[in-house]
Amino acid sequence: VFREFLDTFDVGGVHDGKVTKDEWKAYYDSVSMSIDDDDYFELMIRNTWHISGGEGWCANSSNKRVLVTHSDGSQSVQEIHNDLGLKADDKAGMMKRLRGQGVDVGDIDTGGAVEEDTDAPKSAPPPIVSPSFKSSFTLS
Repeated sequence: VFREFLDTFDVGGVHDGKVTKDEWKAYYDSVSMSIDDDDYFELMIRNTWHISGGEGWCANSSNKRVLVTHSDGSQSVQEIHNDLGLKADDKAGMMKRLRGQGVDVGDIDTGGAVEEDTDAPKSAPPPIVSPSFKSSFTLS
């Protein structure tokens, strides 16, 4: 399977198991022809290869983000810029990479869960609304 993946980059090149810069560019030149929007293409590239950055809806959304508790007790959500190869439970590795980015890290939370406030009053669920639209579409 890995060999088949590498072969996809050998667009007009030598099938040697190596992806050169020119082969990579030729492959993505052909991929880009099937994508109508440059912003979407940028997002696809960033998310596929975990490349940080981008503006607006082109901003990378695939890199791991964690809740960082800083040494002063404040908290912020931080992106791990180079998260390739990190295991989901490698907290020490994540903290090391964040520190390498210049982030003041006291601790991190990788769970992403929001704790429920048990003292808050329970609200009723929203009412179920039936759609008034009726389709005239039928299968033959």
